[in-house]
Amino acid sequence: EELSSQIAYIESCYRERSALISRLTFIADENKKKRRSSRGIIGAFVYIANCNDIENVNIMDHAKISGVFSLKNGTIDSCAEAQTIVGSGVIAEDFIFQKGSEITSGAVLSATLVGEGCVIGKQFSSENSVFFANSTGHNSETCSVLAGPYTVTHHKSTLLIAGIFSFFNAGSGTNQSNHMYKLGPLSQGIFERGAKTGSSSYILYPARIGAYSVVIGSHYSNCNTSEYPFSYIVEENGRSILRPAVNFFKSGLIRDCEKWPARDRRKTREPLDLIHFHTLSPYVMQKIFRAEKELLSLYASAEKEQDYIAHKGVIIPRHSLRKGAQYYKMIAEIYFGENLVKALSQAPGKSLNEIFRPAPGYGEHCGEWIDACGLLCSLRRMDAFCLSAEKMSSYSELLTGLRSIYNSYAHDAWNWFLDAFRAFYGFDPPGDKKKLLEILDNAKEAVIKRYELVLKDARYDYDDRALGSFGIDGNAREDFTAVRGNFENNQFVIKIKSAMEQDARLFNESAAGLA
Repeated sequence: EELSSQIAYIESCYRERSALISRLTFIADENKKKRRSSRGIIGAFVYIANCNDIENVNIMDHAKISGVFSLKNGTIDSCAEAQTIVGSGVIAEDFIFQKGSEITSGAVLSATLVGEGCVIGKQFSSENSVFFANSTGHNSETCSVLAGPYTVTHHKSTLLIAGIFSFFNAGSGTNQSNHMYKLGPLSQGIFERGAKTGSSSYILYPARIGAYSVVIGSHYSNCNTSEYPFSYIVEENGRSILRPAVNFFKSGLIRDCEKWPARDRRKTREPLDLIHFHTLSPYVMQKIFRAEKELLSLYASAEKEQDYIAHKGVIIPRHSLRKGAQYYKMIAEIYFGENLVKALSQAPGKSLNEIFRPAPGYGEHCGEWIDACGLLCSLRRMDAFCLSAEKMSSYSELLTGLRSIYNSYAHDAWNWFLDAFRAFYGFDPPGDKKKLLEILDNAKEAVIKRYELVLKDARYDYDDRALGSFGIDGNAREDFTAVRGNFENNQFVIKIKSAMEQDARLFNESAAGLA
């Protein structure tokens, strides 16, 4: 019950580190020995009513169990501030429910962990899977899944299998294959943070989908789009077409990034899973810098007669190579501009040398970054933790070490920004006021352009195509307006326009302070 998404990530993905895996196995075994007994436990202030079978279960304080069909060999962790609820018709065997989770409505679980703040129900079934903070499982099915924070699967026709997911939303009919009926189910998939699938999407494993990307249609070519975040992977005439970077300019992405922190259901003082919600983090930006260069290189090497370029299991339209590179450059300008504005606004009256002074540890964590199931950190810092973990003896030590990494994000991200700024622009931020003003101006232009594209995307929900299912007996526009309102009065649209004005003002104020 102390397992976090980060420990699960390390134990699943670092199998080559035999000493580390042996130590994690040892800690798990020691934990198990302490809890083993000849009978289950019912803690204080527990509510149990109208249940059928409960056998070999540890039920912690304040849990509420009502109308379950069968609970065998498991742990229900709970506390006063984060009550765990297990409801009608649930069947669970070999399970762990962490604090503040809700498992109800006929869920069927085998060898499954349900993390803090998760909601599982509506006849959802799971086998050999773990779900971490704020995930939701309704109606559908999972098998052999590491579901990181905010994994959502909601539809009866959906199967998630043999993959890692986080900040993920599965469209109805989502499916994957993890073997080719040769040597068995050997393949696996990775959906990096923020990926989502459209209805009836299919992916043949092995595959890896880049962060904040959207998958639409069926894909049989073992896609690897990890280096192309914010992309669309769509099926056209049986081919997997990659459209790089376009999702960054869609209204849905902004809504997703706003809703995740707002929907944190965890109530414990120190949650187990360590989650960074930053969208333009060093982890994503390192990929964006590489993607821009790669796309321009592919464009330069392509023949003029070529309409498409085959690359890493996908097909990229030739025009998308150049357009995608332009979009990635825009994202980079936004990233650098927003960080400059933030730094300048937080240090009025200070010199540029003081404002852009590196944080402690500069140079130590400026290389590759990873996303460890919600935790964003440098690979070097994770490597150092893994070495130290080989000598640890408890989950509390592991969690303390990981929490130290979590708390280092601001310093490490700032140092990474300074290093990336020098590599991108060729000088240090304090070095040239005129160039800084030019960077701020370009970034403001990119930010406004993004908002304009987001508003253009949102407007599609109000154009004439949206009227087809309204006004069954006439007056389609009036019926639509009565239900959906006007574009100008939409709360999301109002919020985006306000954000555009506010960001433009912040850029202008920062430029004025520099001049």
